[in-house]
Amino acid sequence: MAESSKFKSLANLAVLGPDDHIAEGDSRIVHDLIPFDYYYPSGPLKPLADIIFQELYDEVRWQKMLHQQGEVPRLVCCQGEFGDDGSKPVYRHPADQTLPLLHFSPKVQYIRRQVEKLVGHPLNHVLIQLYRSGNDYISEHSDKTLDIAKGSSIVNISFGAQRTMRLRSKRSSTPKSPSDEDPPPRSTQRVAMPHNSMFVLGLRSNEKWLHGIMADKRLPTERSAPETAYCGTRISLTFRHIATFLDAKETVIWGQGATSKDQRGAADIVENDEPEAERLICAFGAENHSNDFNWEDWYGDGFDVLHLHEPPEQLPSLFASSNAVETKQIQLALAEAKINHTLLDAPDLDIALGSGQKIMYRDSDTHCTEVEGVAAILHYIDRYHSFCADRPVTAKAYALLETVARFSQPSVGSSSSEANEASSEVPNEPKEFKESSPVPPTGFKAMLHGLNEQLKDHGGPFLAGKRFSIADCVVWPLLDECMENWENWDESEWSGLAEYYRATWKKKACLKKLRSELPAGKEL
Repeated sequence: MAESSKFKSLANLAVLGPDDHIAEGDSRIVHDLIPFDYYYPSGPLKPLADIIFQELYDEVRWQKMLHQQGEVPRLVCCQGEFGDDGSKPVYRHPADQTLPLLHFSPKVQYIRRQVEKLVGHPLNHVLIQLYRSGNDYISEHSDKTLDIAKGSSIVNISFGAQRTMRLRSKRSSTPKSPSDEDPPPRSTQRVAMPHNSMFVLGLRSNEKWLHGIMADKRLPTERSAPETAYCGTRISLTFRHIATFLDAKETVIWGQGATSKDQRGAADIVENDEPEAERLICAFGAENHSNDFNWEDWYGDGFDVLHLHEPPEQLPSLFASSNAVETKQIQLALAEAKINHTLLDAPDLDIALGSGQKIMYRDSDTHCTEVEGVAAILHYIDRYHSFCADRPVTAKAYALLETVARFSQPSVGSSSSEANEASSEVPNEPKEFKESSPVPPTGFKAMLHGLNEQLKDHGGPFLAGKRFSIADCVVWPLLDECMENWENWDESEWSGLAEYYRATWKKKACLKKLRSELPAGKEL
């Protein structure tokens, strides 16, 4: 007999749909947000509704978020609309630090535009969350309206596995007197949120009801097909119209939720002020528990606190690739250019769902410029933070960068089926290529021979000549991976590259930061 869990199946409980009265009546669920016959111009082979999950899974920069010093049970990302002066919306809620705001990515921007048409007001901020399985959850809560524009709606879009939202009416905020009868029991509603659906939460419902997504304790066999689709993974996008803003350098704040309501008189960000942070936390708690929340009493004066705990340094960010070699290539360039930065590790994503996290560099300039891809990032660093002023070397480095990218750089944007085909063509590729991404094409060995010959022709000591360049940033990590993990590596066949590998490590401090010592047997 099959094992049965003690939890009642959510699939058998009544759930509300598009025609039902939800919460206070200003909330609703909409199915089939993206028409099933709509084809996105850049992907005309399949309807967008069929591929949108994977597109988002791959393009969003998933990060961890901390609350009360602990990691929340889901991955997250914030995106938003930047002003011409670099100003940006800020949504504050109970988290240790406010997440960095990224620019709207392509598919998120498309969804945002469609949703704005349906709700009839701007949406300038989105919190994207990845529920990796039924074990990921969000506790019941009310959204914090300190920074949410009055009169707007909160819009949640679901793609992937179906999860069920639970809404529960709040307890009465009025103190009970001895003569009062017992209050009526709290109401509970459940709303199924299938793939390609939109849930609109009205602010009146948000005031009177709590909402959350509980961990699914049922056995996989007890779940419905929509609940187990996409390996049980759900992507949630919560769009909001935010009316509080930061300047480009995140030094001042103004708007609805700040002490200054207009940009001209913007107030300084308050940092490391525990009493003020505690006052904000107390206000958040009051909104979470009160069914008659007085916004003016709690929020009206405004708050200028941005981070509830120690604020992070305002540094450029490197979002690591799922391919460790790519990450090392950019780390080398940043180290040589002496750019202090924050490294955000690539999350452990399910390879069955997507092609892996692409590398991305987010600068700390006024507009938080984002650059994606190894070649693009290296060109950007060379343009704005150059560490090689030798023009002949730079010219050769650019040509080498193109050659190496063509023959050796695995594309994390390729599909898993493409990766499998590549694996069958090159059976003994370096370990990193085999585990993290599609393998190099069959021209990989030819490319190594070409680099080996070039070193002999110009005499080095670096790949493009007498100066260390972005070409070295690309090739040295590749050689490092080959020497340590590729069973086809033959030092006698590529003796010039082997000598270059060791000599360059000895000369360059940036390489010693990447690898404190060479692999056993590869030393000088």
